[in-house]
Amino acid sequence: MSFRRILSLVLLAAAPLLLFSCRRREPSERTLRVAVLPFEDHSPGGSRPWLARILTFSLLRQLEGAPRLQLAEARLAADLPGATHELAGFLASRGGVVEAHLFLYQLPSHKLSRHAVFAQPADRWPRLLQSCAEFLAAALQPGATLKPLAVSSEGAAEHLADALSAPSPAAARDAFRAAAEADPSCGWCWVGWAETSARIGDGNDARSALEAASRHRQRLDPISLARLDVLKANLESDPRRAAAALKDLVAASPADPFANARLAEALVASREYEQAAAALRRAIELDPSNGALWNSLAYALAYMERFDDALDAVRRYAGLDSSANPPDSLGEILMMAGRFREAADAFRQSYAKDRNFNGGAAMEKAALCWLLQGDQRHMEETIRIWLRDRNEAGDRMAEIHTARWEFLSGRTAAARDRFLALARDAANPLAPIAASMLALRLAPAEPAAAASLLSNAAAPRDGLYQLYAAYAAAAVNPSSIESVRDDRLRAELSALSLTCRRNWGAAAAAWKNVRERSPGGTDGPWRELLAFSLASAGRTAEAAAVIGKSWPLLSAGQMQFYDFLVYPALFYTRAEIARAEGRAEEAIRYYDLFLRFTGDRADLAQQAARARAAARL
Repeated sequence: MSFRRILSLVLLAAAPLLLFSCRRREPSERTLRVAVLPFEDHSPGGSRPWLARILTFSLLRQLEGAPRLQLAEARLAADLPGATHELAGFLASRGGVVEAHLFLYQLPSHKLSRHAVFAQPADRWPRLLQSCAEFLAAALQPGATLKPLAVSSEGAAEHLADALSAPSPAAARDAFRAAAEADPSCGWCWVGWAETSARIGDGNDARSALEAASRHRQRLDPISLARLDVLKANLESDPRRAAAALKDLVAASPADPFANARLAEALVASREYEQAAAALRRAIELDPSNGALWNSLAYALAYMERFDDALDAVRRYAGLDSSANPPDSLGEILMMAGRFREAADAFRQSYAKDRNFNGGAAMEKAALCWLLQGDQRHMEETIRIWLRDRNEAGDRMAEIHTARWEFLSGRTAAARDRFLALARDAANPLAPIAASMLALRLAPAEPAAAASLLSNAAAPRDGLYQLYAAYAAAAVNPSSIESVRDDRLRAELSALSLTCRRNWGAAAAAWKNVRERSPGGTDGPWRELLAFSLASAGRTAEAAAVIGKSWPLLSAGQMQFYDFLVYPALFYTRAEIARAEGRAEEAIRYYDLFLRFTGDRADLAQQAARARAAARL
């Protein structure tokens, strides 16, 4: 699974409000993992549930950045893998005085290590929270510097507790907003409001929170400020600005492995791979048993074409995770390195572990490896297995996958018949997709037939169906692009349209623009199409610089729109580069692969004719 997807899953599971805390350590030093259990409210009538809830949360926030220490909220200690300690406790009150009773246990023996009771008048509850944080720091990491308590108003604290215990994200967002309005100096509250709004897809409300928080910047703590800046950059789709904000976050909390991992993600997005790898190595030093960090490091190294180092990292990942993902990652990195037989074997290992992992995509990637190897027999055998299993799994796209692969393997007439049968079946909900996918593939050679398909297809109402239709329409009619609102998609469709019309110079410039605006690690098809356009325009030296030593890695979504353009054109690109550089034997081999998988496609740009003439090289 790719860098961005696995890292996004890790970061979602460890979102900012989970707030693990630790710090850079030497390999010989032990990291303590503390499961902080919910505090119980034993005050008369349970009158201070908000304070009990805030106590748990504030411990995590104040000890954020303590050396060799990780804290996480947990219902049970067993919920935190590798926990070395458990902290439990309760609140009580007597005559206007609130008491906090804390019990620190060693694990796995569950032996009581420390016990303390702190008491403060009810209106001095912030001092009570501070004392509890000081107790835990002294018990586990003497000398640790505590982060400031970011909430001082009782009203704001009550709203914050409501947000942390809310039954739904929308309710949490409203409570965070109320907390921020009650105490504008509470950075935790502003971060909670903005991040929760973004998480539920309400970008406008997230921007409102950020704008309101900006009026109180001088009163907010550095970590909250950095998190708000990161979110603002992400909402503005500005990876370089996000990376700069995350650097501030890491500077404010250098011992947070998740801050370093988020920084690495932003650095990958802005193609600063060396710095991304450095951030991931820092995160690994802090949390060496986190397999996902090793996986992300492997991809960052692979994007720099440091494939041997990447393979070492992914093998470390495999030693920490027995799921289907490590062999899948191994396969992707081997595929990028051009080691197709080994990659196919890794993908089959992943598939054997879990056929339904990522919708069975490992087996399709194994088939692609055999295509790239030029082994048609193994490719067809692998595809048969994959399609059989997708049918058995009830995958409604199985018939469309079959048509796609018929086209990829050069049997375009069979693919056309299958797509047409699907498109004309009014009872089939996938008919609009089939019509769009066939129109997209027909557009370069038969624009009139493609236009007819689109005009006769039912108007797509579903957003995903509309996306398929937009790609097909752009290939058929460039003017359709004007109605697309999203700037990035409009640029991509423009490049696609120019490619379908074989305007190579303009297409190269357009793909260069698309690639520059896309996050690093996601640009596989666009890089290949840029190189193909350059090679087709006779600019082979530029094409060689674009592809380097890497082979493309397409996501499952990108395969739907670009597989027929990327494959087998990538063979033609490499053949032209080899020919220009005087490597005749290599050029002939790539020309032969191009012809083999072009099959009965129309030779619109006389590229097949050029490949056939390679025998005279």
